[in-house]
Amino acid sequence: MRLFLTLIFSFYFLVAGELKIATFNVENLFDATIQGTEYSDFKTNWNNAKFRAKLKNISNVIKDLNADIIALQEIENKGVLNELAKESGYKYILFSKDLKAPVGVGIMSKIPFYDTTIKKITEVKTRDILKADFLFEGQKFSVFTTHLLTFKNGDYKRKINAKALENFTKNTKNAIVLGDFNTEFKPNSLVVEISKNNNLVNLWSTFFSKKSSHISGRAIDHILLSKSFFKDSNLIYKKNSFNVFNNSKYFNRNLNVSDHYPLFFNIVSNDKYKTPIFISDVKKIDDFYEKDDVLFPLTLKNLAVVYKDKFGFSLADENKRGVYFFSKNNNIELSDLVEVKIYSTNYHNGNFQVDKFEIKKLGKVRNLTDFMLDNPINSRHGDVLKSINGDVFNGYINTKFGKFKIHSFNKKINNGKNQTFENVFVTNFKGSKELIVK
Repeated sequence: MRLFLTLIFSFYFLVAGELKIATFNVENLFDATIQGTEYSDFKTNWNNAKFRAKLKNISNVIKDLNADIIALQEIENKGVLNELAKESGYKYILFSKDLKAPVGVGIMSKIPFYDTTIKKITEVKTRDILKADFLFEGQKFSVFTTHLLTFKNGDYKRKINAKALENFTKNTKNAIVLGDFNTEFKPNSLVVEISKNNNLVNLWSTFFSKKSSHISGRAIDHILLSKSFFKDSNLIYKKNSFNVFNNSKYFNRNLNVSDHYPLFFNIVSNDKYKTPIFISDVKKIDDFYEKDDVLFPLTLKNLAVVYKDKFGFSLADENKRGVYFFSKNNNIELSDLVEVKIYSTNYHNGNFQVDKFEIKKLGKVRNLTDFMLDNPINSRHGDVLKSINGDVFNGYINTKFGKFKIHSFNKKINNGKNQTFENVFVTNFKGSKELIVK
């Protein structure tokens, strides 16, 4: 029996992808809870109404800016960053600060992190450096965000801070280093030295209007790019895309959302280097999962239905890797063995899925667990685990493989030790792995 969901022409075009990346010092975004690390004026002259107003204003700037990835400085804590991300429409966040520091640094992204690193600087008291790796059009690039010490800390400490940033970013392919450097774009400045020693291009050098990222008129925020972005390579800087976001709606005599202006730029993929995977090369789910350069339609046989909910189902192959199919109306049942013709894929809430396809039943699978993973270590959205055992407490399960969110759409999961769940669906919720059980 054949279920026909949609049919599209299978012409294939190589289309350049594009990402907007930004940096923004939001100027002391504190919540209303006194934690003892705030600046003195925020301990007595700050309240929830002021926090909510500032959060809303910052969020409005970020939504208008509409960057895919944005680095942030002067965020009080992860809770504040979570609220800002929710308000601004970002799914993935990274944050760090020293326990005794008033503020920290963060990154918000609409695309998932490939990997993340937090660099602690022990030589001087300063902010951490964040590194977030991303995959875009099959190519890896790294975003570093920093907030260097101010002039009042003295040249000695500032040079140590800058050297730590230089060493951490050195020899990174496709590096993007951005943030508040507290240093102007002038000869022999710290930021110029970092650019020179690490073979980076400061985007202010491409900007021929007045250079200013601060209400004082100084250019103390910077974006540095590897020179590879300016060559005939996989990812390239979009010419003339660097700019300052100083919209008078947010930055004027009556309202300054922050004392810094956001900076932004775009990178694009170079179609010349894109190599499509042809239909004959796709033999298993891993061959097309989260791949951009797949030639559709593609056909896979002998997949098993390992999971089903009201929005769709997951199919898995003999390698025990699954992929989720979005389909609210279907006659698919667990243990069906099927052949599927896939026309397109997309992402929903950051999770990869198949959205257009035809499917044909071939029979039934004798042992469904042959198509399920043994453990969650390398699992991803769409996979199904044979079982998971651990201690459940307040929505989390602590297992020998780590601690994971756990959820059921059918029942309340009670706290308890040594609980076992079978046929467990793996997904990602708000950037964290979550296990769905019946």
